[in-house]
Amino acid sequence: MKAALFVFAFIFFGLPGYTQVDTSSFAKVVFIRDLFNSNLKNYKLLVDRKFLCSIEERRYTIHLLQPGVHSFSAQIGGKKSKEKAEQLEIEMTAG
Repeated sequence: MKAALFVFAFIFFGLPGYTQVDTSSFAKVVFIRDLFNSNLKNYKLLVDRKFLCSIEERRYTIHLLQPGVHSFSAQIGGKKSKEKAEQLEIEMTAG
């Protein structure tokens, strides 16, 4: 009885979290960090001067953004954008 209740609860509450979301109205950006001769662990990735995530060597990360012009940067320390950090602006389109 407990097993059946658990399965029912998982189907009712758990499966909606695993359903696929329509991503056609978003722009997809993929960040790839290659092997680099550095003792530094993580790069901080920023989009529109806001912290997005950290990425280690030989890793990648995929994010969905609203279409439009976005500025991207990567830095070593801190989660706030540095004034001297170089920004790359790209117009992202949906699909």
